[in-house]
Amino acid sequence: MKNGYFLLSRNIFESAIWRDDPHILKLFIYLIGKSRHSKVPKKYPRVLIKQGELVTSLSQISEDNEYIWNKGIRSWSRSKVSRMLETLEKQGYIKVMTDTYGTHISICNYKTYQNPKSYKSNSY
Repeated sequence: MKNGYFLLSRNIFESAIWRDDPHILKLFIYLIGKSRHSKVPKKYPRVLIKQGELVTSLSQISEDNEYIWNKGIRSWSRSKVSRMLETLEKQGYIKVMTDTYGTHISICNYKTYQNPKSYKSNSY
């Protein structure tokens, strides 16, 4: 699905991910945007993809995140993607499980991030 939207809290400006490598921030936003938004799980062979999860590969992440640098198209290496995923996991943003079917990623606190009520304030 290429249309629709997802929420991104302004609290991100005060988080470790904002002060980290900008590629890691880009990756995190990509993962939120690509993760399953439906509350109805999707069945894959031997795995059930729930809301806030996705199954992909390091190569697919790299391919989907090409960028322009010095008038040329660049992409992350598989090892860079792996290191960035490890960083996000250490910071508590995601959980990563790798098996023969690919890289299964779960966004921690996805339901909180994507619930507009999480951002309502009592102050005016």
